[in-house]
Amino acid sequence: MKIWFPLFGLLACTLPLSAADKPDVYLSIKAKRHLLDDEAHKLLGTKYTIHELKDTPDYTPPKAKAGRLPALAHTPEGKPLGGEAVVLYVVTPEGLAQDPQFAQCSDDRLKPFIEKVMKEWRLQPAQWKGKTISTISSQEFSFASTPTEFTPQILEPLGGKIARPKGWHYTESHNDTSFTWILSKEDAKDRPYTTGLRIQAISRVQELSGKSGETFVKEFIAGKKKAADRVIGVCEEKSQGPFTRICLETEEGPYRIMYSLFWGTENLDMVVVSIAGTTPELWETYAPAFNRMNAFKLIDLKHLKK
Repeated sequence: MKIWFPLFGLLACTLPLSAADKPDVYLSIKAKRHLLDDEAHKLLGTKYTIHELKDTPDYTPPKAKAGRLPALAHTPEGKPLGGEAVVLYVVTPEGLAQDPQFAQCSDDRLKPFIEKVMKEWRLQPAQWKGKTISTISSQEFSFASTPTEFTPQILEPLGGKIARPKGWHYTESHNDTSFTWILSKEDAKDRPYTTGLRIQAISRVQELSGKSGETFVKEFIAGKKKAADRVIGVCEEKSQGPFTRICLETEEGPYRIMYSLFWGTENLDMVVVSIAGTTPELWETYAPAFNRMNAFKLIDLKHLKK
C-alpha cells in the first residue's frame, strides 16, 4: 500500500521560512563594519530576522557569567588537538549560547568540543533601550599544541643562538650591563604575555652588587622559593662550560615557571637568568618546547669579532 502526502505538505518542508516566521535577533554594528557582520547574515540569516543596531549608545552587550573558554582540546581518544576557530552564535534573553555557527575552523574535529563547551555557558543577555533582546555575538577559540617546528634565532648583539618555535615572537632590549631577550607565543611588545621564555644576561655582577655570581644566584633562588605559592622542584648544581647551572620550578599566582640560572666561572663575572612560564593548564603542552629552547648558546665569539 502506498501512502501519498499532500503537495502543500511537501512544499512546507522545502520552502524557507518567511521573515514573519523567523524570530528576531539583533546585531550590533560598530562605526567600521567588520567582516563577521556580513558573515552573521550569511550563517544565521536563514533562521533569524536580523536587525542591525548601528553604533547606538542605547545598546548594552551580553556579558559572560559562567562557563569557560578552554585553551586545550582533545580528540575522543584523549590526544591533544590544536587549532583555531571563530564562532558566531545567538545569546538568548535567557542568557544561553544558541545556534553556534563556525565562521572559521582549522580542524573540524574541534567543532563538537566547542559546541559542548558552549552549552555550559551562561550569559547576562544584551539590552537595547532597557529591553532584554536576543543578539548575535562572536567568540574566538585558540587551542594550544606542542610546537614541532623551530627556526634558529640569533641573540643579538652577542651572536648567541636559540631555537624559536615557528610563529612565536622575538623581542630584545639591552643596556650597558644587561641584555634581555624574550621569545613568546603572544606579541610581547609593550604588553604582557602568557607563554614564553625570557633570558637576561647580567655582566659586572661583582662590581655592581658586591656579590659573586654564585651568591647572587643563590639569593635569587632563595627569594623565589619564599615567595612562591608552591615549589615543584629544584635541580642540583651542574657545570656547563664556563657556567654553573641551577634550576627551580614553581607555581606563582596563575603561572607555572621554570627558572634556570647560570653564574660564570673562571673569572667570568656574569649571571644569566632564563625564565620559562605559562599557565599550569598549558605546562605539559609547552614544556617540551621550553626544554629545547633552554639549550641556547649565549655568546658567539666569531660573531662578536665581526
